[in-house]
Amino acid sequence: MQDRPEPAESPAPPDSQAALHARVGGVDGTPALTAEQLERLLAWLRWSSGEIRGGMDAYVRVRSAARADAFARVAEELERTAPEGNAALLALAARLRARSLSGEVPPDVKAPRLWRADRPAPELDPIRVRREQRIGFALGLASGAAQIHVAAGGKV
Repeated sequence: MQDRPEPAESPAPPDSQAALHARVGGVDGTPALTAEQLERLLAWLRWSSGEIRGGMDAYVRVRSAARADAFARVAEELERTAPEGNAALLALAARLRARSLSGEVPPDVKAPRLWRADRPAPELDPIRVRREQRIGFALGLASGAAQIHVAAGGKV
């Protein structure tokens, strides 16, 4: 049986934030967002924060309301962060992505309002409601993060 040579020591792993920036960070030389581009992005986020109607299950409605709430919160954060430039926007997108993956759901996430007046409001299981809110809120944060990342010149 042949002796295998000892593997060379692998280099120390890079700092996780530096590795993430190298993989999904900004493209050098990307111009800052113009006021018009920022307004378009904010308008899209605000439009996405509206509650939708239609024939859907009560739990799907809960998920949709949480998603819409997340879009509204992303728009607020974008307004505060935008004056700081593309690097700040890319950092915001990374924070939103991390919050999405962590399953964050604020305790005050909005519940659906659009129950038909001619029908009783459904009785919902609180555990399932919280799960649907987590799913919807995560989708809203991730989608908002992706839009901000691309608008700020992030690598795709």
